[in-house]
Amino acid sequence: MDKMSLLKNAGSSLKNNLFKEKLIGISEDFGKKTREKRKELEKVWKHLQTKLASGKVLIAYPAILKCKDENGRARNVKEEEIAAAQSQ
Repeated sequence: MDKMSLLKNAGSSLKNNLFKEKLIGISEDFGKKTREKRKELEKVWKHLQTKLASGKVLIAYPAILKCKDENGRARNVKEEEIAAAQSQ
């Protein structure tokens, strides 16, 4: 079983289980540099989500912004697009 399958299965089995009256979640544990980079990308993610015509933007592993093009194919968001979004 690969890591993503393991995380998906664990997440679905924890979905409706409470621990001390709180929901439990599971996700990947990223290193400090990756977490910092992902946090930077989150700042522009929402802006790009509304600005790009396709409207579908996600942060892929480890810290790459991707969006769906007009044909529904995923592509990496260009550095220029990220820089432009950060400057606004």
